[in-house]
Amino acid sequence: PGLLLHPPVLTDLSPTPETLKEFVERSVDPLPQAFVLTAIVIGLAVTLFLTTIVLHVSYHFKTVNVDKIGRAKRVYIHEEAV
Repeated sequence: PGLLLHPPVLTDLSPTPETLKEFVERSVDPLPQAFVLTAIVIGLAVTLFLTTIVLHVSYHFKTVNVDKIGRAKRVYIHEEAV
């Protein structure tokens, strides 16, 4: 009730050592947040990349079944050899 919390922002243009110490004690390290955000972006990029590959495979082979794709590739390679 009597405790008033202030955000960790320096409002004084000429901070004293005491205010700097208080700021450092209350401030948050942004590095973990940056790592999490980077991991989210990388995960999204990998997901979109793999989705694009699956879409291209399904467009080319008209299926995403691995067995059917394997048979289609064998037929295609055999026809090229002849």
